[in-house]
Formats: sequence, structure tokens, C-alpha cells
Amino acid sequence: MPRDGKPVVSGSNVKVPERDFILFNPTKPIDIYYYLVMIGITAYTSDHTNLRREREMAMIKIAIIGGSQTNTFKKLGEKRGLSVEHHDGKTGGGPIENYFLSIINKADAIIILRGAIKHTSMWAVRELAEKKGKKIDYHDGFGASGVLDKALQLVG
Repeated sequence: MPRDGKPVVSGSNVKVPERDFILFNPTKPIDIYYYLVMIGITAYTSDHTNLRREREMAMIKIAIIGGSQTNTFKKLGEKRGLSVEHHDGKTGGGPIENYFLSIINKADAIIILRGAIKHTSMWAVRELAEKKGKKIDYHDGFGASGVLDKALQLVG
């Protein structure tokens, strides 16, 4: 491996067992990274840094509680620079707090979809968020864009 930071392979796909990836110079605009992620290619630099993992670690983590659009929340959140964790708000029995503790611990901020969650779950999430010192807000609609815009306002 060269140590000068130059790409090992530039602009061409390299077939590795079960994976396609492209190596590129990390000094190039990050737009290249976004393009690679959109077309489903894992991007590495010549020093084997997984750019997607690094970016996700630096992203603001949002928990959305309620609703059922997990994939939409995650995809649109990534486009806005947010790492989204989603919980539909449904619980099955036992202490309600246990259903939400993990997602709240990971989040920098929490958005509750007010019309898509039971009151007992909403109260449990609010109480946990306050105990953990997390920012929390409520959204009346069900649309993913509105929820994510509210999240950006909350953390911005």
C-alpha cells in the first residue's frame, strides 16, 4: 500500500469476493462518497478507512418513536446528515421503559409522532429522555420529511 495518501485504485470497480468497492483519494470532494453510497458501493480510502462507518459515527443520531416508515426515515435522514433509529412505539408487556431504553441511550435527540403512539408509551419515552438529558420534541403529522425537519430544528 502506498503511504502517500494516493488511491490504490481510482475510478474503477474492483471485484472482491461478494463485494464491489472503489478506493479513492480522501482529498476529493465528499460528493463522490455520497454518489458511491447511493449506487450501493462501499467506499474505502487507501488506508482502509470505511468512509460510510466514519460518516455514520459523526452523524447526529435521532430517535423517531411512532409510525411505521422505518426505511423512509432512515433514507431521508441520511440525506439530511442524520442517523435515524426508529421504534414503532408498540410494546408487548412488562415495563414499558425497557422497550425504549436502548434507542434513547443511542440518540442525541428524540422526536415522538404524537398521533402514532399510545399515551403510556409517549409518557415513558418523555420520562426516559428527561432522565438522560436528551432533547425531545413532538410532531403531529406522519410524513417523514416533516419529522426530519423538526429533528434538524431540534438539534440545530
